[in-house]
Amino acid sequence: MILLMGLVAMIKVSEAVFDYPETFSLLGVTIHSNLAIMIFAVVFALIYSSASGLWGVVATDFLEFIIALICSVILTILVLKECGWGDGLAEQLSSRTTAAGRSFFSMVPKVGLPLLLWVFFTPWSGGSQICTNMRFLGAKDEKEAILSGVWQTFNNFILRSWPWWIAGLASVVLLSGIEDSEMAYPQLIRTYMPVGLRGLMIAGFMSAFLSTIDTCFHETSSTFLNDLYRPYIKPDASERHYLWAARFCIVVVAALGVLMASKFNDLMALFMFGMKIGGMHGIIAVFRWFWGRLNGWADFVGNVVSVPFGIMIHFDASIAQWLGFERGPTDFLIDLVGEKILGADANDGRWAIQYLIGVLLMTVLVIVISYITPKDDPDVVDNFYRRIRPYGLWKEVSERTGVKSADSFIRDVLLTWLAIAYTAIGIAAVGLLFFQKWGWGILAVVVSAALCVWFVKCINHIYANDEAILELSRMEHGQQRHAGVPDR
Repeated sequence: MILLMGLVAMIKVSEAVFDYPETFSLLGVTIHSNLAIMIFAVVFALIYSSASGLWGVVATDFLEFIIALICSVILTILVLKECGWGDGLAEQLSSRTTAAGRSFFSMVPKVGLPLLLWVFFTPWSGGSQICTNMRFLGAKDEKEAILSGVWQTFNNFILRSWPWWIAGLASVVLLSGIEDSEMAYPQLIRTYMPVGLRGLMIAGFMSAFLSTIDTCFHETSSTFLNDLYRPYIKPDASERHYLWAARFCIVVVAALGVLMASKFNDLMALFMFGMKIGGMHGIIAVFRWFWGRLNGWADFVGNVVSVPFGIMIHFDASIAQWLGFERGPTDFLIDLVGEKILGADANDGRWAIQYLIGVLLMTVLVIVISYITPKDDPDVVDNFYRRIRPYGLWKEVSERTGVKSADSFIRDVLLTWLAIAYTAIGIAAVGLLFFQKWGWGILAVVVSAALCVWFVKCINHIYANDEAILELSRMEHGQQRHAGVPDR
């Protein structure tokens, strides 16, 4: 899904910025231009990501991020100038309303099932974000991983996103007649970026694409190699063999991505489809930590069927008509629930219903398979529990090992909402300052900074004074030294 969205986004940018024919001939063969662009981009990413390994991906990601960020800031400044800077943009937007008839500056959301799911439910699917998990696992220890998350939220939601959001608001004023809203940002590039800077902007988009795709390649190949191929298919091969197996996996994923991306043109539909599958993945990841009975079979089967489940749920109306029914299950449930509960437009309501269907189906499947298949090896489960000491339904394991949980569920929930609070207020602070709401803006900055400092102090206090966590940390460092890993 990550590869698909990256490829579709890059094609939309290419179509808007460059005037190239739909097809061209090469050695007498007619080739689709978009297909050729995707193949070139993927091959380029394949060469350096497979040759350099994880360290090369990290190093190039950093450089590509800087290029993309600078380019987005330049475009934002240029389109703001066309709007009359912040005052002009605010004045023109204040006279407009959204499709729902509300002011552009309304900060009060229309509460409904989609919003409630988005805020309270979809964060659980983050457990299946392998690229984020890999970065956290690459940190020195758990405390450093958590504090890196503080930087990640600031970087992602404030530093990186606000130039996009401001340019998006400007497009409402400057490109009011555009039909495909997903083409607005590329159209801003074509219309308002000078020729030289336009080339730099395309380089920035290419950098953003490569930064996403090389991570996708490495997370996929590492999961395939370490979780499937090495332990179950060929356990005694050489490291050189495993390296080429990982590279082969990358090539297969790249080919499938290009093939599927040629069939899609709607980024929002792809995103919503990905969220449904991510929700089903996420519920497995949550159960894996909270419930000791969930075994490897349930994990494996759940992950395998999540994609066909997602496809069946997403296209349930077409499948129902093919089977001879007038309407699909989603349409029936939308009528049953009603517009008041959905509280959003048709697409959002449909997404919310299908998201819930997927999560509920996966929950039932995971529970049933966990009980009808044998338990995992008790020694493996006990070793996992001793090293992690998770909270949740682990009473049997806890009694067997004589070890209690090292963390507090209530404390972690409160810390999570503290992090959400300083992030949300920080996002609002930038917007208030941009539109010269100085009083509220400064107050929001102070409150967000104070909450962030409080969060960091809480983390430092926990990892300096909690005996159970300190014991786990000493045990982990001792295992690293025993394995020959330097204690950093």
